[in-house]
Amino acid sequence: GSRGATLASVAIIVVAAIRARGRIPRQVWLAVGLAALIAVVVFSPSLIAKFLDRNQSDPYNYARIGIWKSSLDVIAQRPMLGVGFGQFVHVSKRFTFPVEGQVARYLKRIGIAHSEYLQHVAELGIPAALLLFGLLGYLIYIAWKRSRMAWPENRCFHEAAIFTAVGVGSHALVDNCWTIPVTAASMVVISLADPLPLRLRAAQRRWPPIALVFAVALIGLIYVHSVIVPGLGLYYNDRGHQAYERDDLGNAARYHLTALKIIPDHPVFLDNLGMVYLEQFLKNPEPTSLQLARSYFARAIQASPRSLEPRLHMEALLVRSFSARTEPDIDLHKAILENDTGNRSA
Repeated sequence: GSRGATLASVAIIVVAAIRARGRIPRQVWLAVGLAALIAVVVFSPSLIAKFLDRNQSDPYNYARIGIWKSSLDVIAQRPMLGVGFGQFVHVSKRFTFPVEGQVARYLKRIGIAHSEYLQHVAELGIPAALLLFGLLGYLIYIAWKRSRMAWPENRCFHEAAIFTAVGVGSHALVDNCWTIPVTAASMVVISLADPLPLRLRAAQRRWPPIALVFAVALIGLIYVHSVIVPGLGLYYNDRGHQAYERDDLGNAARYHLTALKIIPDHPVFLDNLGMVYLEQFLKNPEPTSLQLARSYFARAIQASPRSLEPRLHMEALLVRSFSARTEPDIDLHKAILENDTGNRSA
C-alpha cells in the first residue's frame, strides 16, 4: 500500500464531506471513515507497518523529513532560478542524508524530493514554481466556483475535477506522483470541467513607452543570463567532452577553459578541466600538467565542498603523485587524509 495514496483518499473524503453541506448526514461520513480505517487495518497490514516503521527496514519509510530537509538545502543553493528542470536527481547527490544503523551512512541517494512541490521549487526556482502552482490553483478555483452554477447533469465533471485535483495535489505533498500517466489522466479530467475564463479581459491601461522598453530590456537580460550564458557554457563544455573522447586533449583543455570563462568557478567545468590535465600527465608525465590538474580539482572542491566526484579525482591524482616525486610522501599522505575526510566535515 501507499501512504501517499492513503492520505490522498482521506483528503478526498474530507473535501467530499465539506462539499456535501448537510445533504449527507455527518454520521454517514463518520461511518465511511471508520469503515475505511477498519478495511485498511484488516486487509492491508503492510500499509500500517509502513506508517509505524521507525528505522526497521527501508530508510525511505521513515526518512522523509530528512529528505525534505535535504531538498530545502537544494532550494537554498539556487532559490531564484533553480538548478534546472530535471536536474534534481543529479544535484541532490551532494545533499545525501545519513541512514541510521548503517555502516556506510551516506550511500543512500535521494534521487527525488518525495514532494512534487519541493522538487519543482528546487528545479524551477521559487518565482517560477509559485507561478505554476498559482495557475493550477486558479483553474481549480474556477472549477469549484462554477460547480454551483452547473446544470445537475453536468456537475459530475466539476466534482470529478475537484476531487482529482485534491487527490493528486495532496499526494504530491509527500511523494512524486506527477508522472506521465497520472498527469495526463488528471489534466483530461480537469479539462472536462471547463476551467478556462469565459470572457476576454482587456487591459485596463497601456504601459508608457519607457516602462515597455524597460520591461523588454529586463526580460531580455533575464533570458540572456538564464538561457544564453548557461547554454554557451554547456556548449563549450560538451565540445570539451567530445575532444576528450577523441583523445584530443589540447582542444579539450581549450574548450573547457572557454566554458570557465563564460561561467567562472562552475564545479563541474573545473572538475572536467582537471581530468583533462590529469590525462595529459598520464600520457606525458610532466609536473606542470599534474599541478594544473590538482589546482582545478581543488577549485572544484572549493566551489562545491559536498560534491563527491572532485574528491575522488583528487584522490586518484594524489596517489599518482607518489610516482612523480613532486613533494615528500608525508605531505601527500596528509593531503590524501585531508581530502578523504573533508567531505564528511563539509
